[in-house]
Amino acid sequence: SRCGWVGALAGLAGCAGTPPPGAATADAPGPTARLLLRGAVPPDQRYAVLVMADALDCKGPKLLVGGTPQKAPDPAQLPAGALTTLDFVVLRAGQPGCLVRWSFTPAAGKTYLVQGMVVGAGCTARLFDASTPDKPTVPPDLRLRSVPGQACVPLALSRAASGEGSLIEGGQHNGEAVLMPNATARDLQWLIAP
Repeated sequence: SRCGWVGALAGLAGCAGTPPPGAATADAPGPTARLLLRGAVPPDQRYAVLVMADALDCKGPKLLVGGTPQKAPDPAQLPAGALTTLDFVVLRAGQPGCLVRWSFTPAAGKTYLVQGMVVGAGCTARLFDASTPDKPTVPPDLRLRSVPGQACVPLALSRAASGEGSLIEGGQHNGEAVLMPNATARDLQWLIAP
């Protein structure tokens, strides 16, 4: 439930570092995949990825990694070879946050990227296989598990997630231009008339 992840985010500011890529951890014994998280949220908000203890029924949220606009989080480790359900969440002071949920099977040695941002009153996020940084791809079995009004679509009824509107390259949302969340003045210099 949404209430479960609010508590998980309460201690977000004090997240500890993670072990080197591919290393087994207490939470992920055996082969692992690496997860990177990047978010573009207002200064007073936080963002995180939660992993579900029950991947099929979207239950048992546990904080995997989180960050703030002031500090990008360190990489996290995912157990490889098993169905995994992840949530990208945004916590807003005094307001309900937003959630995007996916299920997929991480592959050993791969690097995945979750990139999300606040758009108006909601948020959007994408999950990519970023093992080849110049050519991020959508994992072949990635399923979108959240839709408006339903936070946990049954896996058999979920739709395949697509890479359309990649936040990495920018794009459009509801007809409005969306830039890369990490764009800088240098990236936008060609838009500025002398």
